[in-house]
Amino acid sequence: MIKGESVRTWDARAAGLLSPESRCFQKNGTICGNKSTKCAEKSGASSRCSSRISVVIGFGECQLGSGSSEKLRMVTLSSFEKLLVDRIRNSEEFQTYQESFRGVTGLPLRLVAADEPWCLVPGAENQSPFCRLLNETHSGHISCRDVNQRIVQIAGIQGATTQTCFAGLATTSVPVHFEGKIIAFLKTGQVFREPPTDLDFDRLRKQFLKWGISEDQMNRLRESYLETRTVLPRRYGHMVVLLDIFAGQISAQASSLAMMIEGSIPEPVEKALHHVRKHLDQHLALEETAHLVGLSRAHFSRLFSSAVGCSFTEYVARSRVTRARELLQRPAMRVSEVAQACGFQSLSQFNRVFQKYTGQTPTAFRKECVD
Repeated sequence: MIKGESVRTWDARAAGLLSPESRCFQKNGTICGNKSTKCAEKSGASSRCSSRISVVIGFGECQLGSGSSEKLRMVTLSSFEKLLVDRIRNSEEFQTYQESFRGVTGLPLRLVAADEPWCLVPGAENQSPFCRLLNETHSGHISCRDVNQRIVQIAGIQGATTQTCFAGLATTSVPVHFEGKIIAFLKTGQVFREPPTDLDFDRLRKQFLKWGISEDQMNRLRESYLETRTVLPRRYGHMVVLLDIFAGQISAQASSLAMMIEGSIPEPVEKALHHVRKHLDQHLALEETAHLVGLSRAHFSRLFSSAVGCSFTEYVARSRVTRARELLQRPAMRVSEVAQACGFQSLSQFNRVFQKYTGQTPTAFRKECVD
């Protein structure tokens, strides 16, 4: 613990981080295998197990234990806030920092909207091969998703937060604010903070077998697990501090961008955005929308991309996926009905576009909501 770092506590079970039958966790976040709330020590009195999970805040360590009544909460962004996140993500400042951070640390880094569903981005730079292979399995994807959802909830309360997943890898979320509200998170991790061993993987193997993972998959997981990069805790802590500083700079930049957006979105683009929101269930073509707002196709395309930060086609696709996520949580609606209500021309198109932006199919997303 770095001198001066405060320690905050949350009840892990009340927060949904541990079920009543959850395994105990060592202070370093690894599974000990005992289902009781206390178990034999592995290495000295300081390693005694309990129903607490260790979380790092910058250099400090925050124990998720008893003693706090703070509630974890989800965030819903307005259309303007989503547009603001897109503008930040596409800004020269962010992309320069992202490239530099990835190059210097070797870690992945991306900016994720606060209400964006978690998924691994295929082919992302510095992505862990172990995480990618694990997410190809249904149970592995669920486990990774749950850890990432919980960490952003905790980060929404206490700021920059690092949590260790069930496999022992660190994952970090750092909140970005706009006018006192969290609109996005900087996310990194997918590394160990102490070198993995064959014994560590053998403990995971039992869980993988329960998931029905084949021997071929198991061998590839073992190989990628043991090759996963290790970043020592103090060095990793420095990286998190850098992200926290950058998050503050992004938050300051957000106010300036917001004023620019409010004052710079041309009337034809505003009209087009309103048209898209109102007619999302219908066919929305670039040329027809350009004609509607009184511009040529080429002129409208350039104007829209400059003002919104993405192409008209991409904006429509993202808007449809956002609407689909909401409707898929209604059990009474069939997947085909959701696709139609969101303006997709076919189920195959719906599946393809939805998976592109969320990392999973509509059916898989609905199943997770039900689970």
